[in-house]
Amino acid sequence: MSPFFRKMMKDYLLKTISCTALLACAFPVFAGWHPVPTPLVPKVVQIESSQTDAALAETMASPRTLTAELRKQPQMSRDPYCRVIAQHLDSLMGDPLLQEGQLGLCVYDLTDGSLVFEHGMWQRMRPASTMKIVTAVTALSLLGANYEYATGLYLKGRQEGDRWLGDVCVHGGFDPLFDQAGVKAFVGALYSRGIRRIEGNIVLDLSLKDDKRLGWGWCWDDDDPVLSPLLCNGKDNFSLRLTNQLRLKQITFKGEVVQGRIPEGAEQIECSITPLESVLQPMMKNSDNLMAESMFYQIGAQSKMAYADRNQAVRYIRRMVKDQLQLDPDAYQFADGSGLSQYNYVTPQLLVSCLEYAYRNEKIFPAFYASLPIAGIDGTLKNRMRKTSAFNNVRAKTGTVTGICSLAGYVTTGHGHLLAFAIINQGQKYSAKARNFQDKVCTLLAE
Repeated sequence: MSPFFRKMMKDYLLKTISCTALLACAFPVFAGWHPVPTPLVPKVVQIESSQTDAALAETMASPRTLTAELRKQPQMSRDPYCRVIAQHLDSLMGDPLLQEGQLGLCVYDLTDGSLVFEHGMWQRMRPASTMKIVTAVTALSLLGANYEYATGLYLKGRQEGDRWLGDVCVHGGFDPLFDQAGVKAFVGALYSRGIRRIEGNIVLDLSLKDDKRLGWGWCWDDDDPVLSPLLCNGKDNFSLRLTNQLRLKQITFKGEVVQGRIPEGAEQIECSITPLESVLQPMMKNSDNLMAESMFYQIGAQSKMAYADRNQAVRYIRRMVKDQLQLDPDAYQFADGSGLSQYNYVTPQLLVSCLEYAYRNEKIFPAFYASLPIAGIDGTLKNRMRKTSAFNNVRAKTGTVTGICSLAGYVTTGHGHLLAFAIINQGQKYSAKARNFQDKVCTLLAE
């Protein structure tokens, strides 16, 4: 704990103790009250697996949640330790940086269910990559941590000797981790069946999403990922990789590589599976935009619509915001899953609501919490907050696009309370200044 912080805490507690002593003399009911509460170990709300979906929804929508408490009149923390933190945060509001741009800040105590500090937490702002928090929480809530991405190889036709009389079909599952090993496995499945000649076409089924290869509101000069449901090593070159591998295995085909749908009655002979958690880790730790967009379109694919567009994914996000967070989805704009879009608009309060909802849900929290970068240790926070109280304490998602710098996640205070926080600096010319400000905030929260 820094000397300045220790002095503030001491002064505050001396005043509190003095007032309490006076009250105790006049009103004995105060005599047993202690100014510093016993440290609490935050626990995730336990949910029985036997609960129905309706009961689970009712549990998640209980009045204990942040969104129910903060909708109109926030309940400020009465915890002495958190009040000192709030005083210290308030002293940062005079930072010259805040004269150059907008700040949205929300800090919530998950342990005792109260607001610690806020500054512009209702402002609609661009989240940058903290938008991935919304995407991840929606995906974990809707799909579950055990969800699997699937890319399948199908046959339609019949075999005569070493010839396949029909089409070979591949269904793209928008698996961002599908690689050359998967291509080899597909060709190996054909080879093991004794197929050496394909008389029909190779049909690529790209119906998991629409044919748009860039997101809505993306900048043309960004290093954007290609949004194809059939990738190899993250590149839109699957057909080339497949035909080259067929040639290496001396399997020929007379037809063409075409786009189409998996025909009814086709037999699946091989399937590449990737767990959602394997995508979630690089998506959050390294802020991988392709991983986030693939998850965004997995959400949209739950509509069961062929060639589902971004609006289908947004529909599920809006439903999560309304049903689970108890907020008005019309207050925000969701454009993509990664935060690259110029058209995303959220509030710090929404981000903290997502963090609080994840924390209360034991089916979401373990995978979500493990995916967040750790200050000074790994991911996009590897080189931040070293030699501070936030080191190896703060777990948070970073966000940076031109003019925007954001950070949202969890931190444990010096007296054992778990806080959820969101910081968005908007209109900042130099991201380094905004990151320094955010690191100061996190250091204060961790002391």
